[in-house]
Amino acid sequence: MRFGARVEVVEYLGDEQLVHMTRKDSSLQAKLPVDQRLSAGDELTFAVPRDKLRVFDAQTEERVSA
Repeated sequence: MRFGARVEVVEYLGDEQLVHMTRKDSSLQAKLPVDQRLSAGDELTFAVPRDKLRVFDAQTEERVSA
């Protein structure tokens, strides 16, 4: 799955970075390696393998199974 998103905040955690981003009206978070350092304001295309994607119901906050 590929999608575009805007990076809002990046937290560097040593060997990985926690990236907070927005896509349309949705907030997303990703834990990424630090090979490519990201910065707030970056507009990037991300790719997520389907087996790594986790989706949660906005009302119940429970994970939605595939």
